[in-house]
Amino acid sequence: MTPHSLRHTHATRMFEQGMRELTLQKRLGHASPDSTRVYTRVSDPIVVAEYRQALGYEEEK
Repeated sequence: MTPHSLRHTHATRMFEQGMRELTLQKRLGHASPDSTRVYTRVSDPIVVAEYRQALGYEEEK
């Protein structure tokens, strides 16, 4: 875990929860919207579920 990965996680979560791209851009201090888009890799719930299953985690109830 690195500060950079935490920054990506934070940006992605904020974007997924509905933070507008412009607001996120300002929060991250980016001059360009293209820079912000790199940080907003939206997670795919199916990929997350398959990853958790592969690791042997039980489904959350």
